[in-house]
Amino acid sequence: AVLILQALLMADGGITALGANVFNMAIIGGWLGYAVFAWLRRLLGRSSTGFLAAVAIASWLAVVLASASCALQLWMSGTTPLQLTLPAMVSVHMIIGVGEALIGTAVLAVVLRARPDLIRSLPPALRRPTLVPEAAGGASGSARWAQTRKVGVFALVALVVALALVIFVAPFASPWPDGLEKVAEDHGFADTAAEEPLWRFSPLPDYTVPAMGEGIWSTAIAGLLGVLVLSGLVLALGRVLSRASR
Repeated sequence: AVLILQALLMADGGITALGANVFNMAIIGGWLGYAVFAWLRRLLGRSSTGFLAAVAIASWLAVVLASASCALQLWMSGTTPLQLTLPAMVSVHMIIGVGEALIGTAVLAVVLRARPDLIRSLPPALRRPTLVPEAAGGASGSARWAQTRKVGVFALVALVVALALVIFVAPFASPWPDGLEKVAEDHGFADTAAEEPLWRFSPLPDYTVPAMGEGIWSTAIAGLLGVLVLSGLVLALGRVLSRASR
């Protein structure tokens, strides 16, 4: 969903590269990253410390594997030699992966402390119950209300934090190119990209509001709108899946 929104709303990533991006980040990064995580969970034990260590290592490796996959795709498309792109992409993303690992681990550490029952891969001993069963085996109305309220507060806090980051931090993001752009500029294949985008209807191109021009507030408003759209889609999808599971 994030990649689609970036391509359609922000003109980031491109429509023609959407399939490759999904494959690299969701299939290679997601599936292989989870396979590494599952293996590390068995290796590091079933404690919360072992869980977070496995998350950190798997998150870092997922970024590196995705970058290697991108390098292979560039080589297969005839854009650049593999012996040039593979080490360049992997080395740059080994550094980027450290940031990804720190962010992912920090987020899960918060979830582990506040709502461990949401993490299904945790052992039962670490997933404390959130409902108080009655003698008959069901949950009381007050317990259900407490559960609903706790979920609501958790979701609200997460949304507020996301909005705060978008409004107050995103406008000051580094102007430097991302990993792929850096490699493309350093090795001379950046100019092979199409001059005109295939999709020209992005309402918030380059994370700005066209009517406001470029600037801090333009980026902040564009990011705010993006978070609201994504939150709405996630909420709608959650309701659909919840109804389907009943």
